[in-house]
Amino acid sequence: MDILFIKKLTILSYIGIYEWEKKHLQKITIDIKIRINNTKKNKNNTKKFINYINIVNTIMLFMKNKHFYLIEDVAEKIATMLIKKFQLSWLQLKISKPSAIPQAKNVSYLITRKYTNINNIYNYNLSKIKK
Repeated sequence: MDILFIKKLTILSYIGIYEWEKKHLQKITIDIKIRINNTKKNKNNTKKFINYINIVNTIMLFMKNKHFYLIEDVAEKIATMLIKKFQLSWLQLKISKPSAIPQAKNVSYLITRKYTNINNIYNYNLSKIKK
C-alpha cells in the first residue's frame, strides 16, 4: 500500500463549544494519510495521481469563516468530503487542537475511513468547491 501523507496542515478556525471559542480564532493542525494506487501502469498517467494541492485548498476553503463545535465533527466532515470529491478508497485523518487543555500539548482525534464507510453521513454540497 502506498500512502500520500500531508503532515501538520495548520489552519486558524473558530472551533469549540464555549462562547470565547466562538469569537477567537484557534490553531488546529491536520494530518492526512491517503492510500494511492501507484501501480506500474499508473506511473506515467498524471490523471491517476492525487493532487495534494487541491486537497489542501479544498480543506482550507471548507474551514474558512465557519464555526465548528467539535474536532470530531470537523474530522468526519473533512473525511467524507475528501473521499467523495477525490474518489479516495481509504484515508486516515488526525485533527489536533493544541490550545484545548493548558496541561496538555495537544488534544487530537484520529479517524480512518474507507469509501464503503461513507454513506451520505453529511450532505455537503460539493458543487461549491472546484477541483
